[in-house]
Amino acid sequence: MPSSAIRPVNGRRDVIAIPKAVQPEHVQQNAGALHLRLGDEVLARLDAAFPPPRRKEPLDIV
Repeated sequence: MPSSAIRPVNGRRDVIAIPKAVQPEHVQQNAGALHLRLGDEVLARLDAAFPPPRRKEPLDIV
């Protein structure tokens, strides 16, 4: 199974998570997420709760 942080949506394009990390501890936590694998059921629940946008959306800048 591909990483949950980068995965295809409807076979057309990839959705990529862009984590923010300021502190070294956050960088380590983000790197640890590379080893996390979510099952199909969990991914389906996440997709239902947070559907991808239907059109281009500007990124929020914090």
